[in-house]
Amino acid sequence: MCNAGQCVDPAPTCLEFPTEVRETCAPGQCLPSCRAILAARPGAQSGIYTIQPDSSAAPFQVRCDMSLDGGGWTLVGFESAGQPAAQATGMLA
Repeated sequence: MCNAGQCVDPAPTCLEFPTEVRETCAPGQCLPSCRAILAARPGAQSGIYTIQPDSSAAPFQVRCDMSLDGGGWTLVGFESAGQPAAQATGMLA
């Protein structure tokens, strides 16, 4: 992970990521992404939100980072540092 042009390992925002549920929504009323939530609600805090990227699929919860590099990021995977299998294959275990 890069922060201000510098590599950070391990990524502190992932290791200490807020796990509070910040927002849920009803199907058909959910925003499609963390970026869309931040645009609609400037100042939204990092945490767990419900999104619905595909209106024909059910909404689901994700972790949104609302501060790093402008915010609006969706955490799509996390693996503890030092997992040799992941480093060897380039994939999450």
